[in-house]
Amino acid sequence: MLLPLLVAVGVGFYALQQMSSAMDFVAGEAIDQIAPVNRLQQQVHALIDEFRFHHRPVETVLSREVRKVIGGQYRQLLTVDFSSAGEYQAMENSHRDWQQAIAFLAYDDAGEDALRERLLRHLEAAERKLVRVRQMALAEMVVLRGRILKDREATLGFLTAVLLLALSLSLMIGAWLSRSVLEPVRSLKEGARLLGEGELSARVAEVGHDELADLARTFNLMAQKLEKSHQELASLSAVDYLTGLNNVREFYRLFHEETRRAERYGHAFSLLILDIDRFKEINDTFGHQLGDYVLQEVARRLRELVRINDHAARIGGDEFTILLPETDGEEAAELAERIREFFSGHAIALFDHPESAIRITVSIGLATFPRDARDANSLFARADAALYRAKEGGRNLMVTAAAHDGGNHDRVGRERRGSVTWTRRSSV
Repeated sequence: MLLPLLVAVGVGFYALQQMSSAMDFVAGEAIDQIAPVNRLQQQVHALIDEFRFHHRPVETVLSREVRKVIGGQYRQLLTVDFSSAGEYQAMENSHRDWQQAIAFLAYDDAGEDALRERLLRHLEAAERKLVRVRQMALAEMVVLRGRILKDREATLGFLTAVLLLALSLSLMIGAWLSRSVLEPVRSLKEGARLLGEGELSARVAEVGHDELADLARTFNLMAQKLEKSHQELASLSAVDYLTGLNNVREFYRLFHEETRRAERYGHAFSLLILDIDRFKEINDTFGHQLGDYVLQEVARRLRELVRINDHAARIGGDEFTILLPETDGEEAAELAERIREFFSGHAIALFDHPESAIRITVSIGLATFPRDARDANSLFARADAALYRAKEGGRNLMVTAAAHDGGNHDRVGRERRGSVTWTRRSSV
């Protein structure tokens, strides 16, 4: 009498294993397709930020090396076997917009401002199509996952029906099956339902060492892998590709979220905007490769200097922000000054010449909510204005928004002339 039950359990176990493999394949394929597209989109967005918010020469921003790297990524992505013709068409159109933007560099009769506007227009079009490629890939993964979950629901339903039929053979066997089989099956079905509704943290109890316990372990492993894949995809869209800090989109999300929380509960928080002094000299003197290395080292040191609940981000070029929840102006000023003093007193060792180092300084603008402003846009503007005054005041300074309102007692630091300097490693 138990033979049909054992056969049904075995078939169900095999079916769920196959579905788990299919789910792993779908998640892995989505990551393989989306990750390089996301990296390319972030690089194009970085160029857009340069043209919007900075005024470096076009030939510096779109150097031969930058064009070669981005062009190579486009060519590599166009060789990928996309799942749909729409994804490939969007990628091809984005590449065409990129090529049109690069073609404008050859126009000698175009003024600098006109050239920037043309480049910005085509770069924004290229970025929109890259975002479209990513959205289509994610949508396809969701559809495929839904089909797999639906098939698994049908398998579990069939298995439940077979078990219920076996229960009718005898009361004793039925009671045993109710205790030993049906409850785990219901748990699996409920877990599958929750997973299908997007609750990726859904898990089922793993009781015993029989086939259903194996099914539960397989289900939990599959759910764990799917949750991890989802977290990896979310992380790719929130991290700055060069420094590993939060990117500008994630910064603004956290910034507005913290503003709403502070408004609701009447708490204070502070914002630091940090800029590397004379960073253009580093790029012009030592090249963009060393400039990128300096940005990475500054990001690494910021992660070490900020507190566990603070949020550091790179919002473009050599400009960084640090969001300080539950921090008033005085406490924020102390932390900002520690950061300024650290960079003023430490050198960055060079990756290719460990015995040598480069010295830098930073300027910092500080604004505190609600002391200096009562909405997010005004608070950012006050911190940015304080940073500008730090630059105008000689660099290597920390200036608060309050210094502009009531004297200069909050302006600290001193200028270090020629802040981009070489030193031997032993002197650090």
